[in-house]
Amino acid sequence: MSDITIEQAYEKMQAACGIEAGDEVKLLRACKPKELGYGFDPYNETGRMDEAVGKTGLVQDKGRNYLMVSIGEHVMNVPFFVLELAEKARLEIPNNVSFTADGLKVGEVFLSKDTIRRNLDL
Repeated sequence: MSDITIEQAYEKMQAACGIEAGDEVKLLRACKPKELGYGFDPYNETGRMDEAVGKTGLVQDKGRNYLMVSIGEHVMNVPFFVLELAEKARLEIPNNVSFTADGLKVGEVFLSKDTIRRNLDL
């Protein structure tokens, strides 16, 4: 097993945490500078983080080494390990999509089950 840096370990753990853009999260606590390989120094974020502890917000963006979260009027970069998933983002299906026994219709385009299976290698 090769050695990895704390920053690389953070990136792997964040990628596996399951939190994505669009998810609702709860801020459990503020973080410390460079804690566990987190990529940002929270010095400028700390006051806002402290004020937001216990509140829920929306993940706006997921970077390689941070999650951008809006809580109230504040938008801040936070590490995944100070967040708790409150609600997964829901996939919204446009109004012009319908599922039938024979396949899928998107607007005026119809895709049969066989076409879908062939293209998905099912």
